[in-house]
Amino acid sequence: MKTKILLLTLIAIVLVASLAYAEDGELFRRNVSKTPELETEKSAVYMMDFYVPAQDSTGLVGPVANYFIDDGIVQDPADPGAVSEMSRDYAKPLVSVYIDGLPREAFYEETRGGVTFGKFDAYVAVSLDDGTSWRTENMSRSAALSSFNLSNGTAYPGDVHHVVHQVAEDKILMVWASKYCQSGFPLYALSTNMDDTENEEYLTDLEANWGKNALYLYDFFGVAGDQGSVDYTLQGFPEVGEIPYSCIWTARGKLLPGDDPMTDALEASHVVWTAPERLTSGVRDANLPAVDCAKNAGCALTWQEDPEGLRPGKGLGPGEGWSGAIANAKTDIWYSYITFADFDYVIDEDTGEVMLIEEYELLKTTDMDRPKPYVPMAVPVRLTDNDMCRAT
Repeated sequence: MKTKILLLTLIAIVLVASLAYAEDGELFRRNVSKTPELETEKSAVYMMDFYVPAQDSTGLVGPVANYFIDDGIVQDPADPGAVSEMSRDYAKPLVSVYIDGLPREAFYEETRGGVTFGKFDAYVAVSLDDGTSWRTENMSRSAALSSFNLSNGTAYPGDVHHVVHQVAEDKILMVWASKYCQSGFPLYALSTNMDDTENEEYLTDLEANWGKNALYLYDFFGVAGDQGSVDYTLQGFPEVGEIPYSCIWTARGKLLPGDDPMTDALEASHVVWTAPERLTSGVRDANLPAVDCAKNAGCALTWQEDPEGLRPGKGLGPGEGWSGAIANAKTDIWYSYITFADFDYVIDEDTGEVMLIEEYELLKTTDMDRPKPYVPMAVPVRLTDNDMCRAT
């Protein structure tokens, strides 16, 4: 018995020592957003599962600087004396998303009921040198826009309050929830306007040549509608007031080999993006998107839609947000998807030609913009049915 106790004690000591040793090292930190005057939230990062030639955020191809660490000092990789056997000229791409912008105090004079207000945009950051440097881009560009006027006449900003993303293969799907519910060429809007000959021809092509059935293309679940709002004054929170409902947006990215024609540097690889695509109308309050992607398959997206807006909570405690807030009755889970077979195709709106996004970049070179995806995300469908009729 004593031998067993001694053995277990020795094992525990070894494990603790191993953990302590594993945690003992130089902490590697980088500021991704580089906006100390703004508030940054909802950050997340994923890593692609393959290597690319290492390059910094300016496009300079070369060794990864953070492998030249000696006694906590990062050495200059350009210095021949600093190069060691630990140097690498390749790295796995890292993709991070976050919201960034003016905090609530810049839009409202006070914190109202604990709800987060502000003028936030959804950003993406890509690192091709193991996180040493990051290239950022504003994907939503909606904070300065408005699609809803409050009853008092105030144009509510297109605030992004949630963002998620996922990567698989060389592809990225970015999803965000925003108070801005205009533009974004939503598929449901096309399917409800069949009097337009161009819309009819487009939907017919998707059905005949791209294998999309009626459930993919048409609005059978009431996605269309006017953007709504909830007035929390009527629920005992006059300090919060009226808040518009949110919409779900997506954007597709792809990591391409070769030079980026939009920069002066000669890159080894770079990321290109499509124009953002809006999936919902704001007829219900969309929130909490979740996305996953799988190799050789595609990306699936879910979120919740509350017909009456976020329900106030009564919980107390530290932190931001409306503590204890929950969904109202009849809130449902919604779903959309895109296959990887369709993911990369865009349309040149000048000529009407459909092509892969890498072909579009070769065609446009320095005039490259964010092209419109040709095959859209599927029209959202409701996975749950919490507004069921009950027998009496």
